[in-house]
Amino acid sequence: MDSALTGERISIFIEGIGSIDGLFQRFLAPRTVEALIKILPIAGRAALLEGGLYIPIPLKLGLGVEKGVALPKRGSIGYWPFANALCLFYDTIKMRTPLSLVGRVLDDPRILRSVVSGTRIVIAKWSPS
Repeated sequence: MDSALTGERISIFIEGIGSIDGLFQRFLAPRTVEALIKILPIAGRAALLEGGLYIPIPLKLGLGVEKGVALPKRGSIGYWPFANALCLFYDTIKMRTPLSLVGRVLDDPRILRSVVSGTRIVIAKWSPS
């Protein structure tokens, strides 16, 4: 399948835990996904949400909410303009402000429950091992 139609596969490296795979999906929020792909790799320290975590993005994307969602599901990846951050969800939660869904975790997202605040996370383009 053409990755331009399906999305961009990513690796999520979690300090002290390992790595999981994800997918940025263009159809969910085309402008936001393209902007995120251009700034890969994204590295930062995790902050915790109830049901997920977020990583502040060191660069302002200048994008508002695209196809806003307030109830991301388990395994969703979202861009949260309010915090200029990328969110990874291991449970379905209700957000106080909407975000743009940009993809999903391909592996079991429950591994994210082990992440503690301050854990270093790097999101990069996927490459086969």
